[in-house]
Amino acid sequence: RGCIRNPNNIITGAKSPCEALDISKAVLKIAVKLNLDFTEVRQAQRLWKMDNNLTAEEFKAVKDSQIDINRLLSIKELYGIDVEDSLKYLQTVYDHQCIEKHEAIAIWDDYLRMATKLNINLKDKTRRFPSSIKKEHDVAMFAYREIAERVDKEMFHNQAQINVARYGNYSYKDYFIVVPMTPEDIVNEATQQKNCLRSYVTSIKEGRTTVVFIREKENPNTSFVTVEVNHDKITQLKGYCNCNPRNAKLMEFVQHWMNAKGITLGC
Repeated sequence: RGCIRNPNNIITGAKSPCEALDISKAVLKIAVKLNLDFTEVRQAQRLWKMDNNLTAEEFKAVKDSQIDINRLLSIKELYGIDVEDSLKYLQTVYDHQCIEKHEAIAIWDDYLRMATKLNINLKDKTRRFPSSIKKEHDVAMFAYREIAERVDKEMFHNQAQINVARYGNYSYKDYFIVVPMTPEDIVNEATQQKNCLRSYVTSIKEGRTTVVFIREKENPNTSFVTVEVNHDKITQLKGYCNCNPRNAKLMEFVQHWMNAKGITLGC
């Protein structure tokens, strides 16, 4: 501790402690007053750069309450809320909602992020500084999850249309290709096939891999064979319980499909 007063920490040739530590005079005063160590001095400097009105009392409140400085900086940068106003709000939350400040800032930061996504008017002080942060956080989370789920389904559907154009619309003899259009289609296939396909939903949605179903024309709604294609190569071809299908007619279909779509075997 006490790096400001320790001459061993002053860079040789520096004209002053401020120059040696690359800090402002205001931060130097704070550091000396609070007897800060080097890490705390750097933290104080970061806060001061964001809010030049930072006082020793404010920094002490941050340090003593173990408030995440990165969150304070983010709140200032993204929402324009000064450190002083943030600390006042966190004190109010502590006094009236009995939430520790380090916990309150995490909840508040999360709420502000979701509120922005939900187009909540954060210029309104009552929305920017909710009287019940946990309640407003939970309400925002509920709405945000609904939107996120809709976005996920839309992303999956958009990628599915790409997959249809690339690998779908194909039929030959007794079989045809089905491209899953929703996450529910994947879950249903996984249930019927008794495999772990449901864990592929995110990869499929993001276009990192493609999954299609081979179905029998006589049983179009019944799972038969599941195929994974990655970079135009078949990486998995699995039947019920991950068995390796050996049906000659099926393999003939697969070969014709591969030829038609420019796919090769990668497994």
